[in-house]
Amino acid sequence: MKPAVLAAFLTVVAFSSIVAQAQQPARATIEGIVVNATTGEAVQGARVMLSAGGGAARPGVAELIMAALASNGPPNLPTLIGGGSNPSVTTQADGKFSFSVDPGTYRVAADSNGFAPKGELPVTLTGDLDNLVLTISPPGVLEGRLTVNGEPPSSVPNLDRVRLGLWPSDSGGVFPLGPSAQVPSEGTFRFDKVPAATYKFGIAGLPASFYVEKAELNGVDMLSDAVTFSSSSSGILNVALQRGTGAIRGAVTDAQSRAAIGVEVVLVPEQRQRIDLFKTAITDKNGRFTITEVPPGNYRLFSWEAIDRYGYYDPDVLRRDEARGTAVRVSPSSNDSVDMRIIPIEP
Repeated sequence: MKPAVLAAFLTVVAFSSIVAQAQQPARATIEGIVVNATTGEAVQGARVMLSAGGGAARPGVAELIMAALASNGPPNLPTLIGGGSNPSVTTQADGKFSFSVDPGTYRVAADSNGFAPKGELPVTLTGDLDNLVLTISPPGVLEGRLTVNGEPPSSVPNLDRVRLGLWPSDSGGVFPLGPSAQVPSEGTFRFDKVPAATYKFGIAGLPASFYVEKAELNGVDMLSDAVTFSSSSSGILNVALQRGTGAIRGAVTDAQSRAAIGVEVVLVPEQRQRIDLFKTAITDKNGRFTITEVPPGNYRLFSWEAIDRYGYYDPDVLRRDEARGTAVRVSPSSNDSVDMRIIPIEP
């Protein structure tokens, strides 16, 4: 290649490289610290998560390595533990963290074992962002007392198998999914490391004929209403058990008075927020059903020819078919028989 041509070629290549570098957006740095919302102290070992709407945002590994080398080691730098579209880093002793990303809009959140985040922080990067402070709430302790009407707690058979629990009110479940506790024979119990959140009360393993009459914290019955808990919360959770659940037996027929075989019967409590009181049964070859271990109270029985799975939890469905349900009242140790008509498919 002639010298003049070679020089021109190298000039074009160099110019193309400069243009390509100019078109690439400059990286931006997010630096901050995670602190305990109660004490204001830095939190070591917290996981800081970064997410971007509509695209991946991963910190530059090379940038983290170079920063560590420049500072003669990583004592004040996070360790990269995740990548992809939602990268995360871990804070060290001073609670600090750092991300190197493309400019854009992100959400930053932090959590740690037993701590709860106080929401995500939206950030828009056009350049470096320093001194970002993320606060997380430490876990707390909730103490309680279990009583049995007129009897010592030790009178409950297999008390060691009973599990008390707190489940987040937005989880949609009824079995304790959050912190749990066992009840010793004297009846006192304790939930340790309870993250800041809003909870209802749940229980599992109750022996036959026992039911929870109330689970009250500071005047609020956590069976029906949720309580917001934090490390600064106080009060004793009082759980009262009673003996004397009832049973309901009956038969379901269709519009032609024939036995409705293999259909679901749903017992719905008058207190619709008491999801734990919903009970179901399937009719046998004679259209008969039995529902046992029903706490005393007012209920309504429904059986649909067709319904979406778990559709009976839908308030609109219940309101629509309220008049076609069968009202029942369960008393302690009662065993009532109810005949009911199936709710047909709407034409």
